[in-house]
Amino acid sequence: MQNFSLIVSAIICFIVLLILIIYLKSKFGNKFEIKNPDIILALLPIVIWLLLSGEISSLQVGDLKFETAFKKAKNESISNQIDKLPITVVRAESKASIFQIETILQSRPQSLKFIVGNKNYYQEAISEYLMKLSRSTIKYVVFDNRDNRFLGLIPLVELNELISDQNQLTIDSLTSWLTTGNENKILSIKGILPSSISISENTTKQEALERMEKANSDLLPVIDKDSKLRGVVERSRLVASLLLDVSKSIDKL
Repeated sequence: MQNFSLIVSAIICFIVLLILIIYLKSKFGNKFEIKNPDIILALLPIVIWLLLSGEISSLQVGDLKFETAFKKAKNESISNQIDKLPITVVRAESKASIFQIETILQSRPQSLKFIVGNKNYYQEAISEYLMKLSRSTIKYVVFDNRDNRFLGLIPLVELNELISDQNQLTIDSLTSWLTTGNENKILSIKGILPSSISISENTTKQEALERMEKANSDLLPVIDKDSKLRGVVERSRLVASLLLDVSKSIDKL
């Protein structure tokens, strides 16, 4: 019954995609006709979905064997899929905090970094940073240890949601864990992505997707050989990259 439902879903998706392709071609002046590349293009997302789910192991269309093309694509390195993170270290000095926030906003970074074990963090300053930076380009909050090695990261919006619910996390607790260097407590924050699930630039796309499935996450941190944060990889970009890689094989038909 499950396989039958998958087949029906695949057929419906194929028909919808094929109709969309024909509509777009006719809209932009092409003749109302269906060619083999149109059929293959409509099949491509479905084939990749079935291959990823393990429902099929291969599919032959003309001279193109999707198993070969897909294996080649998923074994490519993820190096081109990394979002580089210009990280800003926060030194929350009590009288300089406003100036520092404005400086950070001007530099338009993607992340905000805390050093776990730095005693110069203050509750009021951290609260002010998280509130004001949530309306900026900041996407992630990064935690490093005192050796500047990556510990974990969490999307800023998720951290603020936890703090807004006093039963989840408080600024007082977060400040205490930071200043006392309590790494275990930091890594226990709900939704944090620890260094233990991070990948390297040489990780293949297949390995990255498998790690995402195991971690139940659409995002993975990428670290370099010195355990420093290099960036992040998102599932959406990986899947889009796989589609592009496989489509290159279609062009050779």
